[in-house]
Amino acid sequence: MILQREHFGKHPSVFRALTGLTVELFDHMLPDLLAAFAAQRRQRLVRKGRQRAFGGGDDFDLSPTDQVLLTIVWLRHYPTQECLGYLFAVSDSTALRAIRRCLPLLEQSGKDTMRLPDPGKGHRPDLPALLKATPALAVIVDTFEQRTQRPQRRQKA
Repeated sequence: MILQREHFGKHPSVFRALTGLTVELFDHMLPDLLAAFAAQRRQRLVRKGRQRAFGGGDDFDLSPTDQVLLTIVWLRHYPTQECLGYLFAVSDSTALRAIRRCLPLLEQSGKDTMRLPDPGKGHRPDLPALLKATPALAVIVDTFEQRTQRPQRRQKA
């Protein structure tokens, strides 16, 4: 199954289940994100020290719309990049690059609210506090030595 906006938008219930957005809401927020995406791309392509001419290099496998869609599906469900690559018919590294390109844009526009909140380092208990709070979490490790088979020749080495 290949998820692309033009095919995926024809099934509104599936679109909402995978993205948490209606097709209309996605289409409404898309022009602002695409403008920011184009500005980011232009800034990346005209940087100092770039060895290729503007427009040189390989094109991205996904359209900007599908990159945003991929990032929203990732924010909603957190599948692995390999799974996202399969769903969008790209490699796992392409899925990761799409997330890294679109996530800052969604954060800047305030549209990454479906992300799970990070409790932060200050809120995470350290190991002694965690073991004190949940003693059933402690694990007993059996360290009894067992013989292993080794080659007969050159065993002293």
